[in-house]
Order: sequence, then C-alpha cells, then structure tokens
Amino acid sequence: CSTGTYIRSIGRDIARSIKSDAIMTDLIRTRIGPFTFSDCISLESLDSKEKISQAIRSPLLALESLPKLEPNAEELQRLKDGQNVRLSGNCANPDQLHVALDLHQHLHSLVRYDPSQQTWKVEKYFPPSLL
Repeated sequence: CSTGTYIRSIGRDIARSIKSDAIMTDLIRTRIGPFTFSDCISLESLDSKEKISQAIRSPLLALESLPKLEPNAEELQRLKDGQNVRLSGNCANPDQLHVALDLHQHLHSLVRYDPSQQTWKVEKYFPPSLL
C-alpha cells in the first residue's frame, strides 16, 4: 500500500462490496518510514535518565526520505532569521520539503523552494537546544 492508503477504509469497502456490516476491530501499524514495530520501547523500560538518553534517536531518521541541502553559515543564519535565501543548485521538486543541515550535519530546518522568487524559505526551524 502507498503512504496515503487508509487500511480501515479498505476494510470498510470490502465489507460493503460483500453487503456486510462488518467492521475492523483491530489494526497494528508494524512500520512507518524507517521505524518498525520491533524498534518500539515500552514506557516501563525507560526508568532512568541513562535509558532515556540511550533511546533517543536523531530526528533526521524520520526525515531520511527528504532531499538534503547544506547551506553555508551565513545562509543558515539568514534562514534562522526567517529570511528567504538563494542557494546554489537547482530544486528538482519545488513542492517537496527539503532538510537544511547545519555545518555539523545536524538538522537545522525544513525549507521549501519558492519558484516565483527563486529562493528557499523556512517552514520549520529547529533550535539546537531542542535537538
């Protein structure tokens, strides 16, 4: 199934096609993006700061399917300040979000290309203190 498929809707449609009022009573998501059911951690197992610290994953894992950009220090500051920025290179898909990485390859922001101005604009900035 594609990422936009609603499994409950498929179940409903199957039931309707056989003239049934059946409903789905259980659904377990086993995977979303790079995360699988086997990666899950119970809340009970996070009983110390050390275990919590070990369980934290980079937010870049959730964004691995998005294209990456590597602006220079001045461009990063301008993006942080909410300014539109011209970056070298072309944008293959202006409708798609891109990940802007800082100079240490950490998540800086999510940006989108504005073809009318030929600039990049921040959709979401991630302060280092949150990461």
